[in-house]
Amino acid sequence: MADPSALSDRAVPMRVIVCGVHRTGTLSMRHALYRLGIHDCYHMLTVRDNPERDGHQWIRAIDAKYSDNGTAPLTRRDWDGLLGECQGVCDVPAALFGPELAEAYPEAKVVILNRDPEKWYISVLNSIHGKRSLASKLEMLFCMLFDSTTRAWIKFAMAFGGHFGYDHRAEKDKALAWYANTYKEFRDKIPEDRRIEFTVADGWGPLCKFLDVPVPVDRDEDGKEVEAPFPRRNDTAAFLGSMVEWRHEASKRSLDNVFRLVGKTVVAGSTASAEVGHDQLHIPYRSTTSSSIVGNHDITNNSFTRTAIMSLKAALVLAAGATAWVTPSRFAEDQFQLTKPSPFKCDLPPALEPSGDDLEHASSLLTGRDALDRLVARHQGIVRVPSVSYDDNGEPGEDPRWEPFYTLHDALRELYPKIHHHAKLDKINTFGLVYTLAGSDASLKPTLLTAHQDVVPVPDPSTWTHPPFDAHFDGEWLWGRGAADDKSSLTALMSAVETLLEQGWVPKRTLVLAFGYDEECSGYRGATKIGEFLTEKYGDDGVAVILDEGGLGFEGPEENVLYALPSVMEKGHMDIWLTLSFPGGHSSVPLAHTAIGVAAEIVSTLEANPFEPELLEDGPTHRHLICNARYSPDANPTVTRLVKKGDLKGLADEVIKVFGRGGRYMLQTSQAVDVIQGGTKINAMPETVAVGVNYRISPQDSIDSIQDTVLANIKPVVDKYGLDVKAFQAEGEASAAVASANGTLYLEANQVFQPTPIAPTEGKVWDVFSGTIQHTFGAGDASRTVVPVGEIMLGNTDTRHYLNLSPNIYRWNPISRDAAINIHTVDERLRMEDQLLMVQFYYDFVRNFDQADL
Repeated sequence: MADPSALSDRAVPMRVIVCGVHRTGTLSMRHALYRLGIHDCYHMLTVRDNPERDGHQWIRAIDAKYSDNGTAPLTRRDWDGLLGECQGVCDVPAALFGPELAEAYPEAKVVILNRDPEKWYISVLNSIHGKRSLASKLEMLFCMLFDSTTRAWIKFAMAFGGHFGYDHRAEKDKALAWYANTYKEFRDKIPEDRRIEFTVADGWGPLCKFLDVPVPVDRDEDGKEVEAPFPRRNDTAAFLGSMVEWRHEASKRSLDNVFRLVGKTVVAGSTASAEVGHDQLHIPYRSTTSSSIVGNHDITNNSFTRTAIMSLKAALVLAAGATAWVTPSRFAEDQFQLTKPSPFKCDLPPALEPSGDDLEHASSLLTGRDALDRLVARHQGIVRVPSVSYDDNGEPGEDPRWEPFYTLHDALRELYPKIHHHAKLDKINTFGLVYTLAGSDASLKPTLLTAHQDVVPVPDPSTWTHPPFDAHFDGEWLWGRGAADDKSSLTALMSAVETLLEQGWVPKRTLVLAFGYDEECSGYRGATKIGEFLTEKYGDDGVAVILDEGGLGFEGPEENVLYALPSVMEKGHMDIWLTLSFPGGHSSVPLAHTAIGVAAEIVSTLEANPFEPELLEDGPTHRHLICNARYSPDANPTVTRLVKKGDLKGLADEVIKVFGRGGRYMLQTSQAVDVIQGGTKINAMPETVAVGVNYRISPQDSIDSIQDTVLANIKPVVDKYGLDVKAFQAEGEASAAVASANGTLYLEANQVFQPTPIAPTEGKVWDVFSGTIQHTFGAGDASRTVVPVGEIMLGNTDTRHYLNLSPNIYRWNPISRDAAINIHTVDERLRMEDQLLMVQFYYDFVRNFDQADL
């Protein structure tokens, strides 16, 4: 944007005024409006990024509306100066002036962006008014001292926050009253025929109809046009993460300013000393002492030099202190706090044997032939149901391929009668299952255990040793699609809870079992709706602990040490579609390079530029290696030596050397060209070619950084062929055109989400989880040490839809890696003795968390 003071008229028309206060979905709305062609929508982020330019104008507007100090309200000319290059506004501070802006711009349409007040209050409480660590407070103080941008932002924020007149953390009633009054003002002062009531959950339909624009479309995996998903941005985790990044940038600017001050001080001191004159400061050629006495003169007694030295010392002390406090640890216990972590030593909490509930020990109920036979029969009943989810499934009730899920639900009812008698069952979006066993103490946050009901398709059943839905048991292995992924968890969880209820167990802490039905297709029909249901019921951070499938099972480099490796975070995800629109024609007079040839060159360029592996200090994988060095120092002496040395680069190289591709992608963002579509006839040059590239995003990278890297990598090809580029327009990132009529390359990002927050591996919840693992898998063997330590998950689970429910989200199948074979391919099977151990673990897990003081 240009300097507002230089603008006398609007550069673009004001098209949309969004009256929505903070944490009502304003950033989602900003992205949605951009997708609809309404660009540069003014948002609080605009102020945050430009406080020195815009802050004083907003302070004036706030004073005029909310103070009695005689400040004149902003005129249309003033608003043009501030918002002249914006086609819309959303979020505070602009939203607070919705009535004034509606009057100033009578041609603009008005959207009242609303949210449930209780949810708004909680969201603001956990994000904007979240507790700040001492480190972050000291960091902000440092930035205020040395960064003018931070000072301007703080000045604006204080003026903005001062008008509310209540303490959000302590005065909920006043906060809700302010919210209600603000929206009442919108409705009272803006004519009804100019406005629409809207929430982001309403989707494209009513918004596009009101704005008289078409509903946006994307291409699905088959290249067909489908309605684009409505943007969902800036949940609590993303908000906190963006604040960390903003503080990090402010800290870097501040440190740069400190070091510039140091440089200027040194130069000033040197210049001042030189100006004293040769007769005042004699410096002989000989100097063999380190003393501050040079020749016959003490230079520290010179006033110019003394001032310079004092300034230099002060600046260095501030710089050193700031560096210690503000250097971000991306993987501290709280991911979003800029704190210097205490050294991780891999100390283990004690093993935790369930007690206090008068229930039988797992080893007396869940071992032996009878228990195994019973489990096999249950698992066979579940695996035999072909509950397949397809990428192109229609909606439940419309697509007959969903019908087997009715059969699966009947099987569950028959196999687990106690659960269906005692638990409340809610069916979410037809086939999602939520079983709730209400606890006797309603003040305790519930335990949430999850699995998914669906399996991937079987391309050719004839290639299997045993038919994929016969659930054949050979005495050791149960064969079948979904026997491992993820019906092993479904059966084991239900069996554990059924065993508890058979003994008359009544939970103290509410227990929830949630089973999605389209996890293999990203969970948007199942887990997404279940997450919304659970949020409505328990609220953000309303669940004590969540356990889902995933993790790396067990690792045993030595006989007496067993590492349990639950995933404490998931990599992010993004699919980038590169669609090349290119001149066609008859193949008898071909171009030197057809669209397929150019696309092939783009693919070759991408694959020639993979992302770099990086072992992040104090991250999950680094902590895993620290535990290896402590408990298995001789298993890999190189790892032990590099851990002690603190050589992260050497450790990264060793992980890749030992674990190959799997190890590499624990440390590196993956890039896989998975789909290419183009050409319709052998004698016609293709006019359109589409390339789909899948990215699984490591925590050192981000959505934006990957998009920037892709554009930078393909730029030589773009320049070579003179392509016009339209990139990531839905994300607000349009590139400049490189040329004109030689062809156009479109880049779109789908299925986008950042790496998840890291679940704690210290504290009460982790201690119960770790203690349970140690008890279940270490009991009866005094010579074995069981070491639970978190790791990174390369794929994604349904938990991506539950991130707001709890920070304590763990993904782990309690089973050895060699007990589940051929997941997602021919002859998938599960060793049933190991599934019996899964049941034992879930049985102990539920009991321990039921009794835990969290």
